[in-house]
Amino acid sequence: MKIILVAGHGLSNKNAKVADVGTQAYKAAGEGTLYERDVVRKIARMTGDMTQLIPNLVCDQLGVETPLQLSKKVEVIWDQHRSTFGPVDLAIEIHLNGFANPSVYGSEVLYYDGDDKAEEYAGIFLNHILRRVSITKTRGVKGVKSGQNGAAFLGGLSRKGIPAVLTESVFMTNPATAQALRYGVLIPEIALGHASAISEIAG
Repeated sequence: MKIILVAGHGLSNKNAKVADVGTQAYKAAGEGTLYERDVVRKIARMTGDMTQLIPNLVCDQLGVETPLQLSKKVEVIWDQHRSTFGPVDLAIEIHLNGFANPSVYGSEVLYYDGDDKAEEYAGIFLNHILRRVSITKTRGVKGVKSGQNGAAFLGGLSRKGIPAVLTESVFMTNPATAQALRYGVLIPEIALGHASAISEIAG
């Protein structure tokens, strides 16, 4: 089985950050600046490390060690799908959520509406994230339609026959969550949630 982990915002987007106290969506309480792109790269890298011992699994990463042009994500994965190294069975884009109201928290996983296999995988990821992450609650599995957030990635791959999910494990705009991310508490929990989901799917 071949799985692609995509670090949301990769190395090319410097604007996906968490900074001052709840002034707008995607910003959180706490000192200093915390960039979503840096956190999800750590999660992707750690998830990849945790999956190395899963039998018959190839887990590649995009946007972790080298820059990834965000508009080319689907094309890059499609090229890998058609390569001699074998088809891609699942693509996972890792993000962290945000909202203007800092009290909002929880986990949700997105898939492209109408893709039954991706919906099944999204449910598995949500279940494992909820089991592993200490500061969360369920916000459900959500099917997105064309024009909604995440649809370009999820729909682009779904139309090519590659199931894809987009994980939003926590809200960076929640002060307690942001603090736990800064201290490194949540990152291994989120990575373990992703790795254990991959293990179930690959098993």
